[in-house]
Amino acid sequence: MKSLNKLSAKYLQLSLKGRAIWIAFFCLIYIFIFATPPFTTLLHPEANYYWSHINKQMDHPLQPIILEDPAAHPAKLSLRLLVPVIGHIIPSDNIQVRFFVVILLKSFLGFLFFYYIFQFFYKRITLQWVPELLTISWVTLYCGKAFITDFMWFDEFAFFFILLSLISRNTIIVFLSVIAACFTDERSFFSLLFVIIFRLYEYVEVQLDSGNFTVGNFFKNIRFNRPLINLLIIPAAMAVSVGIRIYLQKYHGLGVQADNSAIIFLDYLRNGNMDYLIIGIFVTFKFLWLLIIWFFYKFFKISKLFFLFTFLAFILILIVSLSVWDLSRSLNYAFPLLFFTYYLLTKTMQQNNPAFQKSFFIVIAVIVIGNFICPSIMVADGVDMHHNILMKFLDHK
Repeated sequence: MKSLNKLSAKYLQLSLKGRAIWIAFFCLIYIFIFATPPFTTLLHPEANYYWSHINKQMDHPLQPIILEDPAAHPAKLSLRLLVPVIGHIIPSDNIQVRFFVVILLKSFLGFLFFYYIFQFFYKRITLQWVPELLTISWVTLYCGKAFITDFMWFDEFAFFFILLSLISRNTIIVFLSVIAACFTDERSFFSLLFVIIFRLYEYVEVQLDSGNFTVGNFFKNIRFNRPLINLLIIPAAMAVSVGIRIYLQKYHGLGVQADNSAIIFLDYLRNGNMDYLIIGIFVTFKFLWLLIIWFFYKFFKISKLFFLFTFLAFILILIVSLSVWDLSRSLNYAFPLLFFTYYLLTKTMQQNNPAFQKSFFIVIAVIVIGNFICPSIMVADGVDMHHNILMKFLDHK
């Protein structure tokens, strides 16, 4: 116990950057130990069905993917160009070299992901250990684990650039991050709706605090400062992404082959996969859903207009998630909702007394512990169990 107290005391003496580095390393090491899938893909990427197609795409990123089955997953990769372009730049055509460079890159992005998340929380939540708890809780979610566990979908690239578009104050970085996310996965377009609403709410809050702004006269009170520019640049970048996609489809034939999504959705209903609906939605954020539900309740009381926009964005991404096999993986693209929650949590903490803050700390601690105990599950055409602490102890897969 004394050694633990000394360790925590040394940690608390660190600067913000020092704490962020340690927390980011801890998160990655935890995921690597408790959530890494078998190493067969790491050792033999050429044997992986998706990687064999991705490697060919890296050779010629602007050539369409031709498949006998247009509904096969690789058919959707034609416009998911970020990783293929990265692979094309790598000065080697060896699949193992490309694979390991991509693995190293996404691990580095994972470090930055947790590093920036911790800084975001630390700058806004003054209650001791709460930023650490909230950051570490992401290792129990797919949108955190993907930086180590995902060997073929590359959602983690989209998650990182969506995060960057949400927290960055540099207009160029925001613009490029949005385009990078949109060319990683189409679901990024829906995730960025949350980012737009978050930035809009943040902008309005700042203007309201200045005393020279009213929501009713929003357009009359617009001030072209950096927060507003960073807000407007997101839909502009999304429009540019759509324009580039149209160009690539027209002049390079990179259109996504028809996959009959409506029929797939009906099959999803008929084949009994709706049995996994509740568990699929729950395991997306596990017990952090309690904070999200609390956020919607508080947000409704604060601003019904912003609540409506946010709720409609959530319903939209939920419908998209229900329209594909990988329900829980797709629903992880709603992770910016957690930042809404934490933003509102910060304001609630500041407005209440120490007794309330202590109670809220206990609630958050219980939620995070519950996330670690609850087994990690991905619902993608059935239930796929992944390791976590409990399952490691039970030696159960």
